[in-house]
Parts: sequence; structure tokens; C-alpha cells
Amino acid sequence: MENERDFFKIPHYIDQGRVIMGFPADEIVPALTLFFLFAMKNFLVTGIFSAAALFIVIRKIKRSKGENVIALTFFWFSPDKLSPSFFKRTPTADKKYWLN
Repeated sequence: MENERDFFKIPHYIDQGRVIMGFPADEIVPALTLFFLFAMKNFLVTGIFSAAALFIVIRKIKRSKGENVIALTFFWFSPDKLSPSFFKRTPTADKKYWLN
């Protein structure tokens, strides 16, 4: 097994989602978006505190409801036209009652 193509790359944490700068992407992206919206209007301090509050709220929700709560909420409550573009391998939310 001297050939490098025969080796497999095994991640350290298999269940870890996408990470941006060491933070989970579904926690940091909304906070950074909120910060940049406030920063564009020159409300930097308000943007920092609002983004920090949003980050903490999302983190607490994920701890109490589970790691995938944001994706699941988006799946169940998004419009039927928007859902297939993000969730390609799952049926649309309007067919959720037919899954059982």
C-alpha cells in the first residue's frame, strides 16, 4: 500500500457539520449577516451586540432541540418552491404526510 490513492482520508469527527473559522456554519452565518447589515448602515456597536445575541440564541436552541434543528425547521416551514433547491434528496414538505 505504497500508493497514496489506496489510502482513505478519515475525518476526526464524522458527525461534525460545516465549520467556518472553528464555529458551526449554521450559527456563524446568520450572526455575520446581521453584523454586516448593521455595519453597512454604520451601526457597528449595535451590529456587534445584535450578532452576538443572535449567535447565543441559536446556540442555545441547538443545545436544547438538537444539532439539526435549523435545517429541519427550514425544511418543514419553507415554501414548496424553495425546498427542492436546498434539499435535493428529500421530498418537498407538502408531501410530508405521505412519508409514513
